[in-house]
Order: sequence, then C-alpha cells, then structure tokens
Amino acid sequence: MNLSKKSLHRPSILYQAAALPWRKGRGIEVMLITSLGTRRWVLPKGTLEPNETARAAAKREAVEEAGIEGALDTRPLGAYHYEKQIGSGVQFCSVDVFALKVTGQLAQWREQDQRKLQWFALADAAAAVNEDDLKQIILAFDPAHKTHARATAPRATARVKRRA
Repeated sequence: MNLSKKSLHRPSILYQAAALPWRKGRGIEVMLITSLGTRRWVLPKGTLEPNETARAAAKREAVEEAGIEGALDTRPLGAYHYEKQIGSGVQFCSVDVFALKVTGQLAQWREQDQRKLQWFALADAAAAVNEDDLKQIILAFDPAHKTHARATAPRATARVKRRA
C-alpha cells in the first residue's frame, strides 16, 4: 500500500478549558453563553495561554466571556471534543470542563456586548449544546454528590509550554 506523508499526518489537538457555571435556583441551573461566530449555546471556554493551567484558563474565560466569578473545582468534570472551523480547514479541539459555583457577576466585562447569557435547567442546557460529550457532562453533573462524567480523552491539565 502506498500512503503519502499527508495521509499519515495526524491533526494536532488544540487544548482548551471551559467553566460549567452553576447555581441553585429551582434545582441546579447552568449558564450558557452564545458563541461569537455561530451564536450557538456554549460554555465559557478558550485556549490555554502559555504557562497557564487548564483550571486557570477556565476561570479566566468565565470572567472574560460571561463576567462571572465563583468557586472553581480543582479537578475537571470531564472533557469534550469538537472540530473548529478555521479558514478553509478544521482544528480538532479537546476541552477540559471545570465546575464553577457562581457567586457573583461583574458590572462590566470584556465580551459583555458580544454575547448573550442565559441560565438553563440541566436537561435544557444539555439539549441546547451541540456536542454529545458535553451533553453527557451536563446531564451527569450533580454538585451535591460530586458526580462527574468520565473524561474521554487526555486532559489539558498540564501547563502549555511556549513554543520557540
């Protein structure tokens, strides 16, 4: 069999981190935000900065994208995966998800005028997102019993190293 080098190339993985913002309302509620490009419902998430842990990135993204603060779990609930359209190509992304018990919201934040945010019941939040792995993480979430979905891929908990 004659395979070209291109056909053997494995796409790189972009590691990201997300916050799963939650509060007790009429049951457990989860905050989702709209994405910038497609306006679909997503968690606050983003790529790890150089020398940043996944946990620190999740906390930073929650503030930048939703203006929320709170107590962030030390361990991820799990990971989900998606393909991100970049120009004419696709980037494979793996996202560690950390529970964030929301304790407050800033009066102003970086992306305040660019996104909508909304609180959802767990089942409604799971129905609103596109990624099957993320649906399972949301549905399995139970802060009282620390029930978490199992991660399905390597986690991005190590610090990202700067490239030379």
